[in-house]
Amino acid sequence: MWSSWQEVLAHPTQMKVAALVTARVLAPGYILIDPNDPRTPTPLKEDQWVPAPAYLVQVPGHAPLLLDTGVALSGAADCSYGERPFFWIPCRSAPDQELARWLTARGAPPSELGFVVLSHAHGDHAGGLRDVMRAAGEHRPRVLFSDSEWAAVQSNSRLVSGYLTEQLQDDYRITVASHTRALTIDGWSAIDLYGDGAVWLLFAAGHTEGELAVLLNAVPRPLLLTFDASHLQANLELQVPPYAVNREAAVASLARLKQLAERFPSLEIVFGHEPTQWPTNERELR
Repeated sequence: MWSSWQEVLAHPTQMKVAALVTARVLAPGYILIDPNDPRTPTPLKEDQWVPAPAYLVQVPGHAPLLLDTGVALSGAADCSYGERPFFWIPCRSAPDQELARWLTARGAPPSELGFVVLSHAHGDHAGGLRDVMRAAGEHRPRVLFSDSEWAAVQSNSRLVSGYLTEQLQDDYRITVASHTRALTIDGWSAIDLYGDGAVWLLFAAGHTEGELAVLLNAVPRPLLLTFDASHLQANLELQVPPYAVNREAAVASLARLKQLAERFPSLEIVFGHEPTQWPTNERELR
């Protein structure tokens, strides 16, 4: 049983982590950061093109792990999506951003994935799920949501909450990460995915009720993927949340992220949609 993040991070694991920007989406400024907060710089209130990445994690002794799936039809020049009149997200992509093909090229075809962990169910994070599953054929990996997110996906208000649930209506092997099974470590409610301290799912509600962040306890230094608990670097630095269904929870999640970053300066942070972190569409993170 782990008692603190200091204890966890003292036992890192060798792993490979790579990322692909599946597309770039035109995100409204008010989604990325609260425009009404006096701490928000004026330029950040504007709409901007931001990356929609997915992450491949390869930990020895475990099947390859996919974190998020990006947009649907990645690789198509126009991958815009939404449900008018509720919302519409302009999107652009290219053939070399097709996720299933990229996974296969990296030696981790969809049929060999163990888990697909979805930080939350919005179209720029879960939209590509159907594409990945179809590429997997009969050997479909398990799909993991937090319990709160899975409940939100099935609610009657799912459409106005930005969930394109037709992407989630195939015959998937859904696994739910339950709060009742989580550990509490230095104020975080977290799940040790493999039970060996390598991959941690952090409950980071706010942007959605079931938002997850992920801590990879890697060598030579740990890697924190905030997903949409902190869309931009400015969210964390200024402690101004992005659009949130639960603003109080979003502020609390940002405070915990900042506390973790300040306590462990070696921690590398990759934000949900920070454009400056993605000058190219592919990155080797570990």
